Amino acid sequence: MPALLEAFGSPRPAVEAVCGLGDPIAVWPAVFHALWSGVLRVRLDEPLHERVVVSVARQEAEAA
Repeated sequence: MPALLEAFGSPRPAVEAVCGLGDPIAVWPAVFHALWSGVLRVRLDEPLHERVVVSVARQEAEAA
């Protein structure tokens, strides 16, 4: 989780951070878990896809 928070410290396309973190097959599930649990966030008015911009949720950023 700390690596995800660092990778998405500034908003960026999901695929860029995922590829930078390691094997996408291992990283994507962690990203989706962080999104579903509210640690990371995306805009909800656009479809979820690999280029969607992801950022750290505000409350998580303040706690870190």
